[in-house]
Amino acid sequence: MIYQNDDYYIRPLEVEDVDDHYVDWLNDPKTNRYTSRGKWPMYSRMAVEILKTLEGHGRAIVWAIFTANGKHIGNIGLHDIDMINRSVEIAWLIGDQDYWGKGVATLVGKWVLTHAFNILNLHRVWCGCSSDNHGMIRVTEKLKMELIGASREGLFIEGQWRNILHFSLLRRNHD
Repeated sequence: MIYQNDDYYIRPLEVEDVDDHYVDWLNDPKTNRYTSRGKWPMYSRMAVEILKTLEGHGRAIVWAIFTANGKHIGNIGLHDIDMINRSVEIAWLIGDQDYWGKGVATLVGKWVLTHAFNILNLHRVWCGCSSDNHGMIRVTEKLKMELIGASREGLFIEGQWRNILHFSLLRRNHD
């Protein structure tokens, strides 16, 4: 299933999308500043194997984010799909820094939340982020996700311990 508007679209991430540009995102310290990714080198073959593993176990859906003219700028995914408890983690990677702060994460987040609630019939979508990742915190606010707690000093970033903030949205609170 493809979601789109006049400026952007998402479609399932494919092996062909894992090019050098993509791998550069996974290795870029600034792009991965607030994540566990990017701490160890990533290579194309490793990224392809991870994608194949995700596809193989059926507990994740990852979409590639494109501009209207076909430029791959990031990914968004639903991970650890739990059909028993009808819950899932949502995660973003806007790899092309030219698109940071332009509302892309919020836009595609709305599409994927709609997919989670209306297509997959899930009850809860959650995410976590570093307490100093102000951009991600703004995205969760715009998506009406509720801060539900924190894991104290759950991330070690740039030589300091950071809290992980946990957010969730229940189906009944989704627009």
